Amino acid sequence: MSSNNQSRPLTNPNKVRFRTYLLARYPVNQRDQLRAWGADDEYLLDYLDAQHIKLNKNLLIINDGFGALSVCLAQYEPKVVSDSFVSTLSIQNNLIANGIDKSLVTCIEPLSLATVNQQFDIVLIKVPRTLALLEYELMVLRNLVHEETIIIAAGMTKYIRSSFIDLFDQIIGKTTTSLAKKKARLIFSKFNASVSYVGQAYPMIYQLENTSYEIV
Repeated sequence: MSSNNQSRPLTNPNKVRFRTYLLARYPVNQRDQLRAWGADDEYLLDYLDAQHIKLNKNLLIINDGFGALSVCLAQYEPKVVSDSFVSTLSIQNNLIANGIDKSLVTCIEPLSLATVNQQFDIVLIKVPRTLALLEYELMVLRNLVHEETIIIAAGMTKYIRSSFIDLFDQIIGKTTTSLAKKKARLIFSKFNASVSYVGQAYPMIYQLENTSYEIV
């Protein structure tokens, strides 16, 4: 991976089996010096490389920010879940910028995740900052994985609270974490079909008072 909004290369790009990519944050702001990826993206890609994890076309990516994971792993034709139009636009633009056919990556909304008729062998999750979003995604994920599915989440340590880790443990199954690296951490969760979890019913629907409108 390389570059911010101005497509400048990193001085020390990732040395992984995935080649160097140009990534930008969209919409482009020439004054924005923030990178289009984080240490958690790097940690996750480095881990996949170091552990020689066999990737295939049954790959699900959840909450990719600006395409760091989607672009690097596009050859495996992943399904990518995002609740952000900006993130989806970034992924599509970064695919095009790197000469990758954007049809290789299928972007879907979180509420459409439940309609996916597929079981995934590998699930990569960027931990969201909203606990409710993570709860919904993990509840749906139970129907999309099997007991051999590799489930790895990544996030910055300042955003990974114990309540987030507890959700993985309660909804998916036995969960462990990695050591911190560059203030990022990985979460490893093993699906256990016998785990029972009763949480909030999503989506939440409210009737707007004195109208015929519903808020979802």
